[in-house]
Amino acid sequence: KQWYQRRVAITAGGDQSDEERCTNHFKCRTTENYYITVSKQCDGVIDCPDFTDECNDSCGNEIIDGTLLKIVSWTIGVLAVALNVYVAVENALSLKKCTSSVQLYTKSLVISISIGDFMVGLYIVLISIKDTIYGNDYCVSQAEWLSSVECSSLGVISTIGSQISLFSMTVLSLLRLRAVASRKIPGKAARVHSFIAIGIIFLIILASTVVAIVPLLTRFEDFFVNAMTYDNTNNLFIGLPDKEVHFNVLQEYYGRIRNKVTLSWSRINKMVDDMFSKEYNIDLGRKKVHFYGNDGVCLFKYFVKDNDPQLPYVYVILAINLGCFTIITISYIVINFISTKSSDHLDESKEQKKKNKEKNKEKNK
Repeated sequence: KQWYQRRVAITAGGDQSDEERCTNHFKCRTTENYYITVSKQCDGVIDCPDFTDECNDSCGNEIIDGTLLKIVSWTIGVLAVALNVYVAVENALSLKKCTSSVQLYTKSLVISISIGDFMVGLYIVLISIKDTIYGNDYCVSQAEWLSSVECSSLGVISTIGSQISLFSMTVLSLLRLRAVASRKIPGKAARVHSFIAIGIIFLIILASTVVAIVPLLTRFEDFFVNAMTYDNTNNLFIGLPDKEVHFNVLQEYYGRIRNKVTLSWSRINKMVDDMFSKEYNIDLGRKKVHFYGNDGVCLFKYFVKDNDPQLPYVYVILAINLGCFTIITISYIVINFISTKSSDHLDESKEQKKKNKEKNKEKNK
């Protein structure tokens, strides 16, 4: 078949002896004498059914590469979990002692920030555990990991945690700016302020959860599913084939296909099923590589290409986050300016009072 031959070097001899001595190809470690051009070795794209073109002595990767980075990950993760639990508990126990509404809101938001940072720390610990479990075997098992529920779950945890922290810091900066700019004595803490604080935190958690969950909704899979994985005995769809690879293979099999851009994953899966299942009655072992499966660490896909369908969504989230950072920065600049000006005014008042006292003493003499 033409779509099969595009990946396998065609040999003139049945024993592949004409290919064995060639230096312009790489032989995959399979019993089928599967060859690819040498330029495809270690190029970041899986071409061998057994992944040996990307997982060999010349190249390969782990979830977390490098001993130093592993140590740093474990250290930061454990400290983040322990310290943020301490901060959250300490502030939670002192909520009843708040004497003003501003103090109540501040402590509530600090607890919210601690929860977000705790989730990020938990993510780092869990991804470090997975890195330890897979070790050097991650490279050949990456398709299994990137398409797993665990990978997506870790991506959701890290995204929710980071967004909670960012949104909470944004609200906290605005709260402090309002308190400093108004120069009024804060009102006493009342039950209604507790409900307002709970409502603010609830909205922050809800917004963060929506940001993290939307990419996993089946309704939006054509925007967020990066690729599919198949059983490694399938030589047509090797590694992590995206829509482009599927389209090329399907077009070779079915002939010209219209509307390449609008070709949905559901239609692709149906066409692939018709290629295999009905005729050969085999299990394709197909799994989706979701939005968070773009890399072994399963993080939010902030770095997108121009042709990635999730680009608009990522840009919107980046714009929101940039807006939050801008608000935080401007708020604390203004707070610092007002505080410095008030301090200078206070110093001037003290100096004037001191001079007035000295004048009064001279008059009395």
